[in-house]
Amino acid sequence: MNTAELVVGGLCGVVIVSMFVWMGVALRVGHVYMDQMLGHLKNSPSVVALAALRKGGPWGRLMLIGGISGFVTFSGFYSKRGGVSAEDISSFRPPSSASWSCCSGDL
Repeated sequence: MNTAELVVGGLCGVVIVSMFVWMGVALRVGHVYMDQMLGHLKNSPSVVALAALRKGGPWGRLMLIGGISGFVTFSGFYSKRGGVSAEDISSFRPPSSASWSCCSGDL
């Protein structure tokens, strides 16, 4: 094997290991903070529809965490379409001074 193959193989290995680490982090967050997250987003119709995944085992928890993170990250997009409540999003996270313009939903 030449050097290029070793570098590409090493980078692929790092990506795969990182993927499993982040799945573990998401499962941990889903196990420890799920009640708190669903409590903050109880008036949001999209989150209430996804709440049934809570009892779906590890894959259901991963899907629920992914859905909640998408709703919080792109809250402007979903609040304009009635998917999440603006009051729920404002109670979920404190306002930050450094927001990403591409993720704020004001595009």
